[in-house]
Amino acid sequence: MVAAFPSSSAAQPSESEASSREPIELSSLVKQARTNEDLVDEFEAKRDKAEWKKYQAKWSRGPKFQSTTGLAPVPANADPDRLGENLDEIGQLQVGPLFTQDLSMAIPLYTFGRIGTLKKLADIGIDVADLKRRQAVLNVIFQTKRAYYSLRLSRAYEDLLKEGDERIEDQIQQMQDARDFGTAKFETEDLRKLQIFSAEVDERIADNQKLERIATDGLHYLTRVESQNPAVGELDSDGEIAGLEPVDVYLEAAQYHRPELAQLNKAVRAQRLSVKLEKQQFLPNIGFGARFGFSASTEETAKQDVCRRQTADGPCVPTDEIPSEPNLFADPDSDPLDRLSIQFGISMQWNLDPLVQKGKLKETQAKLREVEAQRARARGAIKLQIRKQYAEAADAREKIEIQAKRLEAARRWRDQLGLSLETAGTDIQDMEEEAIKPLKAYYEAKAKHLEARYNYMVARAALAQAVGVNYLSRVASDGSVPGTKPLDGATTSK
Repeated sequence: MVAAFPSSSAAQPSESEASSREPIELSSLVKQARTNEDLVDEFEAKRDKAEWKKYQAKWSRGPKFQSTTGLAPVPANADPDRLGENLDEIGQLQVGPLFTQDLSMAIPLYTFGRIGTLKKLADIGIDVADLKRRQAVLNVIFQTKRAYYSLRLSRAYEDLLKEGDERIEDQIQQMQDARDFGTAKFETEDLRKLQIFSAEVDERIADNQKLERIATDGLHYLTRVESQNPAVGELDSDGEIAGLEPVDVYLEAAQYHRPELAQLNKAVRAQRLSVKLEKQQFLPNIGFGARFGFSASTEETAKQDVCRRQTADGPCVPTDEIPSEPNLFADPDSDPLDRLSIQFGISMQWNLDPLVQKGKLKETQAKLREVEAQRARARGAIKLQIRKQYAEAADAREKIEIQAKRLEAARRWRDQLGLSLETAGTDIQDMEEEAIKPLKAYYEAKAKHLEARYNYMVARAALAQAVGVNYLSRVASDGSVPGTKPLDGATTSK
């Protein structure tokens, strides 16, 4: 009966069982999560969108064409000077088609810096797309770490609960057999307490199975890992605990690697460029312009009366008003139904709406002040977040040491009771209540110790995300991250 209290080294898997499935390394899962097809496609599309905006800005200096095509009815024998006759022709349906075509082209030569400003804004758009991708990657890495640690915790819980459940069930069976054969030396109350403890263990097993399912589903979603039951090993309960650098080290590292800080600086710069662009809207565009136009119709313009001057300085009198002269007619000087024109030269386009433009400029300047204030507040909020995550990580690390002391005390209590029973030659059935307490204390302390280690690992992962790095261990004591380039714009400069 003393075997009910084994040493802590019992129930360890054999080397052949451990090596049958090589555990998946966290770095491998993180790599798979970073190359998740859906994540890659989403942010490649966002970057392409920004690249095409840059393409539009680049070709703002290119030629611009505008074409206008028209088709309209015109009266037969149209006369620009005799509206009544034209209406009569239309009333008699004496009309024909008029086709017109106008084509204009403009090439900007000097825009007072507008095109350059648009290019800079487009470049910032590309940078922001890359920063948003980095921010999403950091979030995916954190979620992957949390799912990985949760699955390892559930595997460790599984072995612990399985061991405890087997021993409790075995003890219950022995007690029931002793009662059936009339050799029981314990109270029924002791059996009921052990059965209640067994039910508590069964409840924790069910909760642990739920944790395992959620963690496994999370890894499948984030990493597309092929195995339905990924081999990640158990949470290490006796390994070395990674330390923490001073909080100022992480604050320094965040200045150069936190994507949100770089985005804030980019936002301020973009808004300053927007203010500059609004000021440039008050200036004209100077360029080269050309225009081509023609029209044609099946109808002809009416002949125009020819006039004569009776004296050198006299008025020009139409011939139909001079009785002695025959009526004379000639083609109009400019036929609106049949024309061809080509024009080209230097042009100046100036869109002036001063009151509206002033309002837009003031609005953009106010937006700039708003963004600068948001950046200042966000910097403070990010520092607060890092300090909070650091405090949680430091607290979690301290609790590991506390729970380790508790586990050691519970283990000694458990082993001490087993040794006492063996030395005294006493049957465990004679002291069931005393036996349950150290057994329960040991398993609870073991579970709390595993949970403390899990909480510390998750806290470190959250702190790494807050700093802007993949792994917290890569941050050097001076705040640098060897092998990683600082993000463009992620500095404290104004």
